[in-house]
Amino acid sequence: MTSRTDSFPAPYAAAPRFAWSRIAFTFALTLVALIVFGAAFALGYARMNDGRVLPGVNVGGVEVAGLSRSAAEAKLRQALPSLSTGTLTVNVGGRAENVAYADFGRDYDFELMLNQAFSVGRGDNFVEQLREQVAILVNGVSIQPQVTWNNDELAMRVAALAAAAQAPAVNAAVQ
Repeated sequence: MTSRTDSFPAPYAAAPRFAWSRIAFTFALTLVALIVFGAAFALGYARMNDGRVLPGVNVGGVEVAGLSRSAAEAKLRQALPSLSTGTLTVNVGGRAENVAYADFGRDYDFELMLNQAFSVGRGDNFVEQLREQVAILVNGVSIQPQVTWNNDELAMRVAALAAAAQAPAVNAAVQ
């Protein structure tokens, strides 16, 4: 019997390498999934509320969330105080005259306020939309009331008051 001794190399136990590529792939996949979810949420949320004001939006303290344009305007007209009552006092040459607000069409600019309310949360791209929609859901948004009036009519009334207050010069001299 012959014996033979062969040397077998010992199994090499190398330290395991850190799987950077696996971590990078997982991170990229998660990031893409979050972007797709955010885009789907923003678009779906906007479509779900299409033609209505998004939840969390109020105009001058009046909640208009979920309302159509006509319903929101009707609610605002009912809830906001009238701007046509009262007077504007004009003092010209020590003479005070009153001009009623209704005479020059002082009222809320409902078109502008509703345009602002309907544009909130509907940005140009899904990133802007998502950012705005999350902010609205967390904090809400309040649109400030806007007032409008007929400038030409007001200017005409003030000019008439100024013309009526004119007095001819008596014993005047230029030096």
